[in-house]
Amino acid sequence: MLDRLVRQGLVARVRNSEDRRESIATITKAGLAALERIDPDVHGTQMALTSSLSERDLKQLVRLCDALVP
Repeated sequence: MLDRLVRQGLVARVRNSEDRRESIATITKAGLAALERIDPDVHGTQMALTSSLSERDLKQLVRLCDALVP
């Protein structure tokens, strides 16, 4: 996935010169622009998916998502 983002110019990757197994990926200006373009759609989808949840349910969902992706 990262290779594809690099090819599309959305992410830049630099290898660590001391440890070639490590690389550092950073988002490019084009990547930031792409995020800005899709953000309204992502937000709309999130709102549609969670509109039926109570505030308590939303907090629980956030806690569960945080546990899945530490």
